[in-house]
Amino acid sequence: MKGTTKTAREAHVSRSIICSATQDSPASEGNSPRSVHTCRSIANPKTRCASDSDQSSSIERRACRICQSESGEMVRPCGCAGTMGDIHENCLSRWVAMSNKDQCEICQEKYARSGRTIKPLSKWERPHLGSEEILSLILIAALSYSMVYMVRLCDERMFLERMTSLPIRSDDVGRVFVMIVLGSTLLASIFAMFRAMKRYILKQMEIKFVNKSSVRSNRSS
Repeated sequence: MKGTTKTAREAHVSRSIICSATQDSPASEGNSPRSVHTCRSIANPKTRCASDSDQSSSIERRACRICQSESGEMVRPCGCAGTMGDIHENCLSRWVAMSNKDQCEICQEKYARSGRTIKPLSKWERPHLGSEEILSLILIAALSYSMVYMVRLCDERMFLERMTSLPIRSDDVGRVFVMIVLGSTLLASIFAMFRAMKRYILKQMEIKFVNKSSVRSNRSS
């Protein structure tokens, strides 16, 4: 019995020595967890496809050259190629309205456009009334009141009947001169206000841009 127990212990010790030698041997280094992980990552097609898709998405990424945003639909209205050709339609519309330039500063080609459309009322800018606009409104109101008063005064004093008879009185000539000055000033003020309203309405319009390539293809066809 003692000999059998001793033999079993020696066999157990020899197995332990063999296992430790196998783990420390150079051949086992190729089966280390790091090597196994590397082999799995190389052999796994999903990991390889994910890395390829990340690289392709970084290459195909588009950004607006004005606001640098990567979201939203973009157009290529000029001859610029690559990332310099991608622009948001709204960004370009605001830039053209501010700079009053209809051509690209890089390629010097005119932007391809399809027309103008009025913005929805919810997107209209609030009108800015400065001191000049307020003075113009006050002047128009004062001139309008003066003109109405002069017309009523001439009607009460039978101004037209006196003008048809000769000789013309000197005070009637003065009234005619005053009415001409008031009328011309009123018309000039109304015209200036009309131009300001026209500029404001034009600012509420968006320019629709299209791709330059589509315009060229339509012309060639």
